[in-house]
Amino acid sequence: MIVTIILPSARWLPAALLALALLFAPAQSSGGQTRALARSGSHHAQAQLAPRAFMPLIAALPEIEIQFGTGVDAQNNLLNPGTTFGYGIAQLYYRYTVAGAPGRLYRTEWSVDGVRQPQLDDSGLIPSTSAVFTNFFCSPTLGSCEQPVPRAIYQVRFYIDDVFYHEATAVVR
Repeated sequence: MIVTIILPSARWLPAALLALALLFAPAQSSGGQTRALARSGSHHAQAQLAPRAFMPLIAALPEIEIQFGTGVDAQNNLLNPGTTFGYGIAQLYYRYTVAGAPGRLYRTEWSVDGVRQPQLDDSGLIPSTSAVFTNFFCSPTLGSCEQPVPRAIYQVRFYIDDVFYHEATAVVR
């Protein structure tokens, strides 16, 4: 048998070599085999062992970025992005940027000075391959916005399908 492989670029070489290795790999005599029915000349079904081929699964994990700021501009860009803010800011803005998880469920868990604050939590469906969620609060209790954001350590944990992926911390001093 003559096999001709035309590779459009060098990046396909590992995949082509793996395919060839699996194509020409000898059948194993024990483990890794399943029964397959084969027809004999007398048209009776007969069980024979057929080799299994295992293909690698290549998956990329979702990418999550969490940013903080003191506001947003007309294009919805964060103003004064950072992780440490001086006392006196009116709101603490936060942005979750998620890539590679369309159609999956997300949720966040917030803590302020190490104490869980479920009223700040968020959850929903990630609508597209690249999604951006921006919001703000002025009080960790979601109360009045008449006072500056309290001095504290604000921590958020990001989950996709109930699996923890990322956390970020902002400090108001």
